[in-house]
Amino acid sequence: QYSIESDVYETEDSELLGIRVSKPEYTGGVKRAGNLVRAFVTIEGRTPKNTNIKVLCRGENGLTGGEFELGLQEIEEKLYAASETVACEYIPPRSSEKKIDTMTTYATAQYEFENEASLRIYVVGQDVQEELGRENPLLKDNIVELDPQLKQTGSGTFTTKSQADAGPVNLGIGSTDSQPFAEERNVRMLSGEVAPYIAFVELSKQSGWNGGIREIKDVKVYMPEIFRLVEEKSDFTPTGGFGDNGFAEYSLKPEILAELGKLCKPESIKESDCHKKMEDAASFEIDFMVEPPGNSGLYFTYIRAKSDYIFETVGDKATATIQNEEAIV
Repeated sequence: QYSIESDVYETEDSELLGIRVSKPEYTGGVKRAGNLVRAFVTIEGRTPKNTNIKVLCRGENGLTGGEFELGLQEIEEKLYAASETVACEYIPPRSSEKKIDTMTTYATAQYEFENEASLRIYVVGQDVQEELGRENPLLKDNIVELDPQLKQTGSGTFTTKSQADAGPVNLGIGSTDSQPFAEERNVRMLSGEVAPYIAFVELSKQSGWNGGIREIKDVKVYMPEIFRLVEEKSDFTPTGGFGDNGFAEYSLKPEILAELGKLCKPESIKESDCHKKMEDAASFEIDFMVEPPGNSGLYFTYIRAKSDYIFETVGDKATATIQNEEAIV
């Protein structure tokens, strides 16, 4: 596995997309065990329209010996280029052990997000490949200089970098196989059969976002008909559907989605553990062969991907002092 990131499409709204959660602000004076404690949290940012945002207030203190949930609130379709304030409320339990304790509160905001990405793939027909022999056709006609997505590696191979929508997660597609891709590939497996080409789809958190992926609902890949999926080696399976340009649609295999669904459902509710495990697991393999292209020359096509995930933004923590009048000193 290697790290894959896309160049992000720059738009006027790119840097505004996403949710931010403020540090809670406590109200009132002295906080006492057994009495209601309230803290306000501001949820602000910009999301696609019709986005539902689930805000969960959380806390921790010595009186309960661990973490607890303060309640779930939903903001429906209100936050588009706006902000919303929610109240985190909790009654600290009484204790006979401590006169003074601390209560720490923070909030998380969960919302569904979709990203799209595309990877340009150069394909060469067998006639041109045989004509050029060992010479890479990308070196002809100054193609390397004309295509900013095409790069030559230190070992002399050629790869392209994917491009993706803006969002809290970077959706990347990449392949270490040298381009252009060809029908008659000269790389063999131990069995003597022609080795398939391999591409990877990876989700990784964008810098500047506090939180991470909470759930991966689905990842879909779209490929042209000249790319034939080797399903037994891939993390994807055909859906029978088609995307733009008639590209065949492939979805993550059900067993992979089922395993991903288990990563963020432990007894503990520590977000950092969930986010780390999810991001480590969010790399998926596509194995495919190149069928005889209709064009015998050099041309390019694309592998496209769409990701549907739940992102959880985590706010900073705020601590209040709690007085327990029933404590035995």
